[in-house]
Amino acid sequence: MIDLGFDLSNIKFDDIPKVLSFLVKNVMELNRKVDKLTLDRKNCNGDLESEESLAEITQKLERLEQLAGIDPNDNGENWMSIQELCEYLPSHPAEQTIYGWTSNKKIPFHKAGKKVQFLQSEIDAWLLAKNTKEEPKTDDMIQDEVNEYIRRKKEEEKLKKMKRR
Repeated sequence: MIDLGFDLSNIKFDDIPKVLSFLVKNVMELNRKVDKLTLDRKNCNGDLESEESLAEITQKLERLEQLAGIDPNDNGENWMSIQELCEYLPSHPAEQTIYGWTSNKKIPFHKAGKKVQFLQSEIDAWLLAKNTKEEPKTDDMIQDEVNEYIRRKKEEEKLKKMKRR
């Protein structure tokens, strides 16, 4: 068993960034070691010690990926439906609440036709920002701000031209 330095059965939401950072760091380190051992193995023509080390490190890497919930074949984009989002969020809100958040642009979402979808990485960022009292901005919110800024600047230009006359 790998000593993670903390109890996996008692992880709190605030601990998730620290745990994820630990896991990613260790997965990257193990990947580096596997690459090095693979190269060493090729250079030493199958030294038994290198093969055992490679097997051991590969096993640890697979265990860390499993603990971190990392699928080696995953491209990193995990899409969720409304129902999955309800289960994923700590407060387990009702579907209607989430629909309200989407219509008020309070939560990041994407539409595929009539279907509303959520990208887990965006929801995680939204949750972290929400906990720090900062509300993350969706693309639509940013676009609205840009449009409002442009509208104000055009009005200011009109007022300046009127004053010059």
